[in-house]
Amino acid sequence: SHISAKLLIGATHRSLQHSLSPSNPDRLIWLDSYKEEIDGLQCLGTYEEIDYAAYKALHAKGAPKLFPPCVSKPSRKMKILIQTMPSLVLSFLSSYGLRPAPHHWFDKITGILKSMGLRTSPHDPCIFHGSLLPGSAPIYIGLYVDDFCYFSSDPKIESLFEKILASMCSIDFMGDVSWFLGVSFDWSRSPTGDISVHLNQAAFSQFLVDKHKLTTANKSRHATPYWYGLPVDGVPDIDMPPEDRKSLQKKYRSAVGMLNWLATCTHPDLAPINSFLAAYQNHPSPGHMDAALYAICYVNSTVSHGIRFCSSGQTHCQGYVHHPFSHDTLLHMTMPSALFQIKSKELCSYSDACWGPQDASVPISDPPELAMFKLHSMTGALIMRSGGGIAWHAEHQKRTS
Repeated sequence: SHISAKLLIGATHRSLQHSLSPSNPDRLIWLDSYKEEIDGLQCLGTYEEIDYAAYKALHAKGAPKLFPPCVSKPSRKMKILIQTMPSLVLSFLSSYGLRPAPHHWFDKITGILKSMGLRTSPHDPCIFHGSLLPGSAPIYIGLYVDDFCYFSSDPKIESLFEKILASMCSIDFMGDVSWFLGVSFDWSRSPTGDISVHLNQAAFSQFLVDKHKLTTANKSRHATPYWYGLPVDGVPDIDMPPEDRKSLQKKYRSAVGMLNWLATCTHPDLAPINSFLAAYQNHPSPGHMDAALYAICYVNSTVSHGIRFCSSGQTHCQGYVHHPFSHDTLLHMTMPSALFQIKSKELCSYSDACWGPQDASVPISDPPELAMFKLHSMTGALIMRSGGGIAWHAEHQKRTS
């Protein structure tokens, strides 16, 4: 039987060592899960013991095409929100060991899925879809290394998919999604039959807060990630010894990177401030670190926040579709026709500058002269479907307005 994360009492920990601590109430569950993982690797013949000479010989051959298959974040959200029932997750552990293993695994699973009559999406090679039977409801599969999410509007098609796949490889079906790539999935069903799911990264958010020793910081439901009177673009450059700057840069990049993980997965509200902070990773000053810590204080007030999708929400998506214009002539001439037809139908989001430079947000009676090309406006966009965001971005414009 599969060890389910639904049985966990506390949040996930930063390492296996912390999970197996005698004081952790979930210790036995983590031990069983670890044993299940090791037994699965051994059962599937994932690895074999070799001596050092054999290892060197294999390493000398090189390792081409090393990257595992990873479905994009917008595709994962799109899959979640259009389903009519909770997705299922399954694992096939075979991408460990030698460096080329992920590529071999992708070739194998692609061949299996295509043998069922499924095809890949032209916009995401890790999304598979199609009908297993003529005239039947389609099934959608999203692949992320050795994990799958899949669903169909017909439970019989899901059962058929499980039966076919189990006949081709050793596999575990884990039931309804509760955790996937560090994201928690909380499902609920209303008396009217509507299904909703809330995606959040509460465990990682709490880890971020704890790491920066802000657990006891004041919480407010009116909190924002922006420190009034301290615009990121207006932080002065401070002269520092090279050693101090290097130490600050390491801490700053770690904080911004962790904020970025939240901003790209379940927190579109962090996207603008993360973009502001990221622009100073190469040469941060103490004021930039203060701004990052303030944003983490906001995370402390919104640990359980995330994205909610509901089957009763707006199911159609509004946006722009890129269409060839006269200035696309060169693109058309240099790109294969089939690829151009795909690129010309991509869903696009357009926006004017919706954020001015943060330096302009605080009135100054005698403003100093600004350096040329120092400050750029911010452009951001959010695409919604079924009540939640499926794609967003916030980035500095490349030109000075």
